[in-house]
Parts: sequence; C-alpha cells; structure tokens
Amino acid sequence: MPRRRMNLKFAFLLLAVFLFLIATAAIVWSVRTNTNDITQQWAAKFIWKQVLYDKTQILQPIYREITLARQLAKSPALIEWARSPEDPVLKRSGLRLLENFRYNFIDNNYFAVFLANRQYYYNNSNNDFDGQQLRYVLNSQATEDQWFFRTVNGKDPLQLNVSLDRALGITRLWINSLIRDGDEVLGLVGTGMDLTLFTEQLALNKESGIQSFFVDAYGQIQLSHDGFLVDAGYKDAKDRGLERIFADSGTLERLEKAFGELKSRRKSVSTVLVRSGGHPYLVGIVYLPEIDWFELTMINLQTVLPLSQFSTLIFVLIGVLLLSILVFNLALNHFLINPIASLTAAMGRVQDGEAPEEELQSEGIGEVAQLVEHFKEMANVVLLSRRDLERKVKQRTLSLERVASLDPLTGLLNRRGMLRCIENRLDQARREQNTAGLLCLDVDWFKKINDKHGHGAGDQVLVAVADIIRENIRSFDQASRWGGDEFLVLLHPISRDNLKILGERICQQVSEHGCLEGEIRLSVSVGGCLSKPDYGAEQFLHGADQALYLAKEAGRSCYRAWPKAE
Repeated sequence: MPRRRMNLKFAFLLLAVFLFLIATAAIVWSVRTNTNDITQQWAAKFIWKQVLYDKTQILQPIYREITLARQLAKSPALIEWARSPEDPVLKRSGLRLLENFRYNFIDNNYFAVFLANRQYYYNNSNNDFDGQQLRYVLNSQATEDQWFFRTVNGKDPLQLNVSLDRALGITRLWINSLIRDGDEVLGLVGTGMDLTLFTEQLALNKESGIQSFFVDAYGQIQLSHDGFLVDAGYKDAKDRGLERIFADSGTLERLEKAFGELKSRRKSVSTVLVRSGGHPYLVGIVYLPEIDWFELTMINLQTVLPLSQFSTLIFVLIGVLLLSILVFNLALNHFLINPIASLTAAMGRVQDGEAPEEELQSEGIGEVAQLVEHFKEMANVVLLSRRDLERKVKQRTLSLERVASLDPLTGLLNRRGMLRCIENRLDQARREQNTAGLLCLDVDWFKKINDKHGHGAGDQVLVAVADIIRENIRSFDQASRWGGDEFLVLLHPISRDNLKILGERICQQVSEHGCLEGEIRLSVSVGGCLSKPDYGAEQFLHGADQALYLAKEAGRSCYRAWPKAE
C-alpha cells in the first residue's frame, strides 16, 4: 500500500505568505516614495548652490574665453582679412592679431576659418606652427568638415562643443565665434580649451552619489567629472547624447520638456525623477544662458537617501522577507522544481532511446509523485515500442538499400552501388598503401545477338557473363553491371600480374561458354587498370575504359591493360 504523500497545498500556502510579505514591502516602498517631495526641495536648493559654485570656479574661465573670442571676431583687421583672405598685407596683419590674442587665451591657441577660401589657420601654445599657421583647407563634401558649414549657416553667433579635430588630431572644448560684417557671415574664429582643468574641478567637487555634467542645447554631453562620458564622444558624436545615460524614451521626453521650461525662464531649477543603470536618480537641471548649456546634477537616491535613514522596522521587515524568500525557495526546489528537473532529464533520456530510471530518484510529493510514476510506466511502453519499430525500420532500410544497389537482371551491383564501392576501395588502398584493380568487360557483338535472337537471348547472355564473373572473383571483391552489356569488376588488394591473369581467365571462360544450346558463341573484351595513390574514381574508371578500348582495337576477345607502358 503506497504511503500517503503531502500534496501541493502547503507549497501554495507558502506562496500566499510570500505574496503577503510582498504586499508588506510595497507598503514600505510607498512610505519611502513619499519622501520624494522633501528630497526634491532639498535637491533644488543644493543644485542652485552647486550651479553658483560652478559658475565661479569651473565656468568662469569659459566665460573669459568667450569674451575674448567675441572681441577677436569683431576686430576690424580680422574682418578685413576674412573679406579678402588672399591679400598678403591683410593676411600678415590678421596673423599678427591672432598671435597677439593667442597669448591672452588660457591655453595659448587659436583657430580661424574663412568662408571665402575655407582655409583653416591654427597655432598652439608651443608655437609649433609659426609661419605655418595655415594647416589645411576645408572640404564641403568631407564629413569631418561639416561642423564648420553647420556653424556658419546657423543662427547662433557663438557655439561651444567638445570634439576631436581629426585634421589636427586634438580634442578640446572649442569656442566658436562667427566673424560678421553686419549681417554677412565671413568665417569663424575661436580657441580650444584643455578639458583637464574642467574635469579636475568637477572631480574635486564630486560627492558620493552625486555627479554633474553639462549638455548643450542639442542634448550632447560636453563636460563631465566622469571622463568616459566625454571620451565616448570623441569617437562618435552620436554616442554623446543623453541616450547614453537614459535609455528610456519617456525619461528623455521629460528631460526635453524640462529644458524647454528652463530656456523659456518659466523655472530657474527643474527636477526629474529617473532611473539609470537600475538605480533611481533625482536629476536637477539648471539653464546657463551665457553659453546656452544645461547643467545636470544626478543624485543617487539610494546613496544620498539610504534605507538606513528609516526606522528599524524596515530592517526587520526586510530580514523577515529575505528569510521567507529563502525558505520558500528551498521548499519550492524540494517539492516541485527538483522533481520536475529530474522528469525533464528523464524525458531527454527517453527521447534518446535510453531508460529514465537514473534521473527519477527524487520522487517529489503529491501530484508530482503521481506524475513521475505515470511517466515511468509510459516511458517503458514507449521504449519497447520504439525499439521494436527501430528494429523493423532497420531491417526494411537494409533491404531497400540492397535492392537499390543491385541490378535486377544479373543480381550484381548496379552503377550507383559500384560507384560507392570504388570510392571506398580507393580510400582503403591509400590507407593500406597497396593497389586496387578494375576490370571493364564488354560483350562483343551484343547488338547483333539482340537483333538476331531477340532481347530474351540478350538477357540470357548477360546472366551467363555475370555468373562467370561471380565464379572467378573472391568473396570480398565486387562486380557490377555498369550499363547495357558492360560489366565492372573491382578487386582489392591485387597485383598487376594477378589482374591480368583474372582478365584473361574470364575472357577464356566466356569464349568457351555457349548460350541457347550452343547457337550463340560468346566473347568479351576486357580492359584492366591498376590504381595509383592519387587516383580518384573518375580517373580509375577512365583508365579501365581506355584499356577496354585497346582490347577492342586488338580484335576483341582479349585482355589489355592501361597504361600501355606498364
């Protein structure tokens, strides 16, 4: 009598307890989320103070460079040169002006590009290009030069961006100021600032769980305390968008909405709750109209506002919840998952035609145990039926393969079966480093026999020749009716002399054999070919065929070998 087993009700009871604990955790989570209002108020004040600090400590050098770049762009000497860039006098005057401003820029470098001739002038702090300030000419068709044409065709008189100048091979924070004469744009002038100064300042001000970065009006990241954000931008500008940090389209839409509100001055500080990298963040945004950038400060709520700030009750609930999850997991594995896993493995063994007993040591409980027992019974029936079916299929397949490989008239191999044997024997001969032989036989004047005595007599001739061949070859040699009145005999291993002896013996015995009570005198022409290590089936057959042709040339009813010299 089978012992009573516990059913799955208890397991589902544990599941109900687990769901209750999840509900309890949801209540705790709701308490946690109610603190967001307080957090946002605090964050707005913190972010505003952070922006004021960044303006004085980090952005002040940028503002200074912007002022100098605008002043340089409005210089009469530079405007005159930009209008007539090929004039040597204006060029000398303009270069002197650029060199004077170079010493005023923080990183002692400048660049200038004129729309009229698209020439790009540059010099750095080491004065490496003294007398060679003309570095290259921009190409309107080149992808790497499109930044210039987008800038001069844009509406903004001043643009800032972090990018790689591929022609110069340097990456800077570039300050681009349009050279204008009235409303006419003549070119672009500016300077490049080393990023180290800004990233170091941002890193010094970095606090645990808080990170700041700057994006332009198009949402491209320009500066960050974390170098990887900007470094990625050096390679491909498309990778510098906010999509790199915020993959969710809804988050990006909320950020764009906040950008619009800040730019229209409806708000001074905007905060958005987001998720990034699986963590909740509060993002504070401030618009910097002087450079048309936004400063984003990301506050990791899990770091800045950890759960340790809440009451001890939360820790107790979390501990109980974790313990309950562990207990539930152990019970689920023991009562359900392990038996099902064993059952799955057993199914795989049955599918492979093996007995499943080894995988079914764990019987489970209740309905699972019953399922296992039923499966064992079913598996035994299936395996017995499968083995019986496989035995019958194997027998039938062997029978069909034999029929498909035999000539129905003579009982010898047909063309398909012989080709397979030739390839196998040639491979075997190469492995064993010996030789195989191939005889090609053709019944002489077979067409005349058919015409005179009928096809029935022709069939008797073919059967008689097949019988003679069978009587003269070894049990492991192969013979086939190759087609019509042509036969092949494959012998392995065999020497050249033995191949000749066999070919001549078959010729003699066929010529001594009579058909239709002596009315038909038979003869065959036989060609022989010995294999070589580099022979394939086609070469082997060709050699035997050539030998048969030699036998026919010699007057038929004889044996010849190929090649002649051997």
